Amino acid sequence: MADPTILSGSSLNTWLECPREWEYSYLWRLKMPPSYKMALGTAAHETIENAMNFRMEEGHYPPLPVWVGWFEEEWAAETVDAKPRNEKPEEQAGPHKDSGVACVTFYATEIAPTIVPYRVEMPIRFTINGWVWTGTLDLLEDTSIDLDGSHVRLRDHKFTAKRPDNPARYRWPMIGYAIGLRQELGIVEDDVQLDYIIRNKKPVHFPVALGGPVTDQDILDLAQEVENAMTGIQRGSFPPLGNKTGACAWCPYRETCPDSNRKRKG
Repeated sequence: MADPTILSGSSLNTWLECPREWEYSYLWRLKMPPSYKMALGTAAHETIENAMNFRMEEGHYPPLPVWVGWFEEEWAAETVDAKPRNEKPEEQAGPHKDSGVACVTFYATEIAPTIVPYRVEMPIRFTINGWVWTGTLDLLEDTSIDLDGSHVRLRDHKFTAKRPDNPARYRWPMIGYAIGLRQELGIVEDDVQLDYIIRNKKPVHFPVALGGPVTDQDILDLAQEVENAMTGIQRGSFPPLGNKTGACAWCPYRETCPDSNRKRKG
């Protein structure tokens, strides 16, 4: 994000969970080594993107060994500087890589065959309440009978260790994708779905769907959240809320943030 006053789904979520983390990440632009958990998510995401593009170009998905090969290439690139979050065995590189291969295999064999992609990784940019919002729409699924793009479903995928405690956490990014879709292509989505892949020994698919298109009230709610965030950012107010929201548990700055360290020492 070249300009910290340009928001996205991930930056707004960061702000809501901990404005101090937002300050470190988007204002100071502090670079921290990724965790293996983050590397797994990025590598799996890139693998699915490759496979969806392959499906759009070739009319079918690649064989499973290609999926796994893509994941291993992305994993190697993403873990060059990665570090475990702690010394627990499950936080080390090996278990995460194995879990990533299992999740990609599950997605390739159980989920992908049901999806006909219409757009993949589509950039979006629009203005809401006078502020610029940007993002990348991960997957637009063609659900029309004739596969002509007349009916589409917005989809995104997340790889998590457990079922989400708060599926609404990704509400704002998905509303942003819907607004961007309507402005970029002039079509309204039939539904919005977030696909959680739970990283059990045997991965589990946990879809969370809106059940219809994003509503006018959803858009008004996002506009209000954007206004609230930008008011705080312009004031230079970045209170540390991670201990209350739980964000400290996965924050990349927890080792350097005095508020996170104070809580653990206490």
